[in-house]
Amino acid sequence: MLPDSLALIPPPPLAGSTALADDQEVARSTFRLRDTPRFALAASDYDLKLTHLTSDFFLRAQHPDHQRGFSLSIHVAVSRLQ
Repeated sequence: MLPDSLALIPPPPLAGSTALADDQEVARSTFRLRDTPRFALAASDYDLKLTHLTSDFFLRAQHPDHQRGFSLSIHVAVSRLQ
């Protein structure tokens, strides 16, 4: 059974509230990050398509610093499937 997302996420701030003003200020503060590597990464992280997620996973696994940990992760994942 999936959790009720409406129960997990609070309602949006009320119009005219301090919470809404805070949310809007945080949103405005991120505009200066557009066209930066950090913004591109955040936008990429938002892509939840399986093909995107798996390509990130396998690209990371090919990096020499991560190969040992990746091999262990694959071994654990496969053993759980058996």
